[in-house]
Amino acid sequence: MFKLYNRCTLFKGFLAACAVVLLFPIHSSAKENETSEMKTVQHVYVDDDFVGSLTDDKGLQSSLEEKVEDTKAAYPDAVINADSQVTLIPEQMFEEPDRDSLVIDKVIHDLKVKADAYEIMIGDEGVAYVSSKADAEEVIKSILLQYVTEKELEQYEGKKQGEVNDTQESRVTDILLSKSVESKAVHVDPAKLIDVKEAIEVINEGTHVNAVYETKDEETLADIEDITDVEITRLLELNPDINDETKLESGTELQVEVPVSYLDIRVEREVFRNKKIAFETKIIKDEQLYEGEKKTDVKGKPGNRVITYKTIEMNGQPIEETVTDDRVASEAVTQVEREGTKEVPSRGTGTFAWPADGGYISSKQGQRWGKLHKGIDIARPVTKTITAADNGVVEFAGIGSGYGNMVIIDHKNGYKTTYAHLDSLAVHSGQVVPKGTKIGVMGSTGHSTGVHLHFEIHKNGALADPLKYINQ
Repeated sequence: MFKLYNRCTLFKGFLAACAVVLLFPIHSSAKENETSEMKTVQHVYVDDDFVGSLTDDKGLQSSLEEKVEDTKAAYPDAVINADSQVTLIPEQMFEEPDRDSLVIDKVIHDLKVKADAYEIMIGDEGVAYVSSKADAEEVIKSILLQYVTEKELEQYEGKKQGEVNDTQESRVTDILLSKSVESKAVHVDPAKLIDVKEAIEVINEGTHVNAVYETKDEETLADIEDITDVEITRLLELNPDINDETKLESGTELQVEVPVSYLDIRVEREVFRNKKIAFETKIIKDEQLYEGEKKTDVKGKPGNRVITYKTIEMNGQPIEETVTDDRVASEAVTQVEREGTKEVPSRGTGTFAWPADGGYISSKQGQRWGKLHKGIDIARPVTKTITAADNGVVEFAGIGSGYGNMVIIDHKNGYKTTYAHLDSLAVHSGQVVPKGTKIGVMGSTGHSTGVHLHFEIHKNGALADPLKYINQ
């Protein structure tokens, strides 16, 4: 609520005038009109400026409060207060004062109503007004978060307090601002208040400074607009001595505006990058292994180098990167392999091994279901690995009609063996395979009623009974 001050003691100049009036009232009134009555009027001042005189101040208080309430309604999120002092000074006088309504209207017009605000200062320049200190802090933080992550900012603040975490892939070591950024409490016209998002946009857009552009041969205002990004209408405002029909001579100096940022933000980081160190392979020749056969005694493992960089960004743009440290975090482990040198026998021994890992004979050679079953079937093994029954050369490895995936091995001594219905193949045609070499995995491909191995032996082109050559 407004407080109307009645004060005769605050204005020394006015007291002098008041004293004059009081010294001569009787004398003056005796000459003019002995029946005239003096009236009490209220001289109204807004701050130190005289506005007018009232015979009745009752309507003034309500009008003042109404203006404040109207402003609060227009700006519901702002804290609104009167920023002017209204003072009433009484005086006894004969003259008729101004009409009260006119004086009140002028008081309301001159009355300053302000909002509590926080002014965001960049250097010595105020750039935006927001409603609260929390909003101002959010604006400043949001500007920083355009160039660092929330986590980086928290870690940076932690580092400043002595909490350093060396396990991160990168960390902010410094944030440098080209100007100080702070906020201060002020009272402003509520129309100047903006929200956090708008304040961020204002700061990001920056401002403009005047500069001089020197024209070149045959350049037009349109050319200069394209070059300087200053619109023609603005060029004419900045250079009132020319118009849109002026022919510009080479060397003419024109005032233009150049955009500049309110604030430059430099972010320095320490970045840790891992680089693999390839492991070496040591090969040992082994006479106990067949040619083409390899065994790994020690599995290789890559090492790791940690390279530390110092990076500098200005307003989010990289401007510098230097290596500050390069160290081996873990050494590479050399892989040790043995390679066979033993000649692979391509000729069979004539003695055949059981081609499966265990299992039993589920069907023998002979007539079955009205047709000849050419070999034996082995089912229910311990594992499904199928191996060569004797040394030899793979004659065929692929899909056979009715046999599904199959392998035929020529043992180069008149014998051939067939392995059918495999789930997958582990050898290829032309490959030399010693006895016991894995050639595939038991399956149920082709014409098959279940997972099993169909095994055949041929001698000099004629079908032979496998049970005469192998034992489980």
